[in-house]
Amino acid sequence: MLTDRILPQEEWHRLDGDLAKMVPVLDPTRVTILVVEEDGVIVAHVVWYRVDHLDGLWIAPEHRGKTAVARRGLRLIHRTLYASGARTMMVSALDQETHNLFAKRGVPFPGQTFVLRV
Repeated sequence: MLTDRILPQEEWHRLDGDLAKMVPVLDPTRVTILVVEEDGVIVAHVVWYRVDHLDGLWIAPEHRGKTAVARRGLRLIHRTLYASGARTMMVSALDQETHNLFAKRGVPFPGQTFVLRV
């Protein structure tokens, strides 16, 4: 028999696939995991993220590759978001340099990202 529900945090360890890798960095105050179960076995899941999203990172061409510029920018991002109450953020990497910058600091989000109207 199929059932659906919100999965409580104490059961997040039951998740499988790409989502299981992300569980350690999820902020339980801003994430809701919805599951479909068959006889108590999770057969589908989706995550509702209430996230802070950063987009549009740009560094002047003559300053790209300079560690000090990236470090200052990252510190500013961290301070600003942390002061607002955020504990996680989502970023988009549209080029390899940005990918390399954030890949060292976070967990890759699987797949492609889409914006959908509710």
